Amino acid sequence: MGKIEQGNKPHFIVLIGLPGVGKSTFAARFSETFNATYVNYLDIQALARDDESLAEEILNFLFNHLIKLKQTIVIDGPGDTLAERKEIMTFAEKSGYSPLFIWVQTDMETAETRAIYSKTATMDEKEFKARVKLFQAPTKKEPVFVISGKHTFVSQARSVLKRLSPTTVQVQRSQARPSAPRAKITVVPTPATVAAPKQEPRKPVTPTDAVRRQAIMNVTSRPLPRLSSSRTR
Repeated sequence: MGKIEQGNKPHFIVLIGLPGVGKSTFAARFSETFNATYVNYLDIQALARDDESLAEEILNFLFNHLIKLKQTIVIDGPGDTLAERKEIMTFAEKSGYSPLFIWVQTDMETAETRAIYSKTATMDEKEFKARVKLFQAPTKKEPVFVISGKHTFVSQARSVLKRLSPTTVQVQRSQARPSAPRAKITVVPTPATVAAPKQEPRKPVTPTDAVRRQAIMNVTSRPLPRLSSSRTR
């Protein structure tokens, strides 16, 4: 399918949108497919036992270590409001990253059904409506790319790759294809009067090396320091 071209700056990708549109599903698969570091804010909240102050402290702690790796980071969680996204953009740019908000969209009925009634539902109707009311749509001044929450992952990922590296994705996609076993070419003997054409040896295709997944520090094994850095949520 291709790989994430980081260019001069690594990417700081944040999934935004209403509950139930498919943000977590896409973020998890995208980061796994392209070996990007994945941060899920819901997991951090669970670790902090829904203590919002502690959750933000853990998030700051993670970000201040992950940015040192200078590798693409995919975040699912903060970014519902203009103020949150502004803080994220400022933090990413000061850290040498290129921020991008991926806005996952689907119709309201589908989003509500997924968020409230699916097997993986994490909220009730009241919480869903509160989140819908809280969400502020991005402006044209923000680095935003829209994908459909109903499209296949392959379609979504290809669209995002084009947005991240529009001039090189086609080349990278062809290089990243695994080389399938080539069929043997059997040369049938021909009469002596007709020379059989020589088969030129094919050059092997070398797949592009995948980006190595960076190890994430285990934040639960040591006390968390108080950080003076700006909030990222």
